[in-house]
Amino acid sequence: MARVLLVAITLTILASSLPATAQPSGDPPRERLGARAAFTGTLGTLNRHFGNGYDFTLYFTERVWKPLYFEVNIGATYFGDLLIPEIGEHFTGQLGIASEMRLAYVTIGPQYTSIMSETKTAYISLGLGIYTVSMIFDTGVKSFDLSDQHFGLSGGLGMFWRITDNWNIDVNATVNTLQTDDDDLYPIFTGGGKNPIIYGVGLGLAMDLR
Repeated sequence: MARVLLVAITLTILASSLPATAQPSGDPPRERLGARAAFTGTLGTLNRHFGNGYDFTLYFTERVWKPLYFEVNIGATYFGDLLIPEIGEHFTGQLGIASEMRLAYVTIGPQYTSIMSETKTAYISLGLGIYTVSMIFDTGVKSFDLSDQHFGLSGGLGMFWRITDNWNIDVNATVNTLQTDDDDLYPIFTGGGKNPIIYGVGLGLAMDLR
């Protein structure tokens, strides 16, 4: 948790040190397109078996009315190699196999915005989506993968920091959770873990389209 707080503070300082351009007069942006990279933190059995990771997200928002937007997120989280290789060896029946977990997701939901100043806009987002947990196996000669799909929820808060007429720096914190069953890949490779909570602190760029 201390590491995540340090990342958040660093990103905020970086954003605040950059020059900014005042919000143009008139209506706020009707559409935004953005991309974000994030440090991903994990808890419990997921942390013990895979550690932390990193995430890349593309998103699009469409204004419904002035403070409220409809948001679509497409993302991928990379956790890296299984820290207890014996689980992968037992599952596949192959000694020395490398096992890596990845998470892909699509979420949709509302985003509520609040204009703080001429250059800063805060936001809160909620999302419902489909999450795909994939295990990538590599024998050194060939590789293959298996995957499961799950329903999940996301929540986030952040701030757009305007730096030009239509470009913004996006500072963000997000939490994701997904629902897993006993016979899914996730509990098998996390020693019985279920319904993980995954949090991230990220930095990105967003473009106002119109």
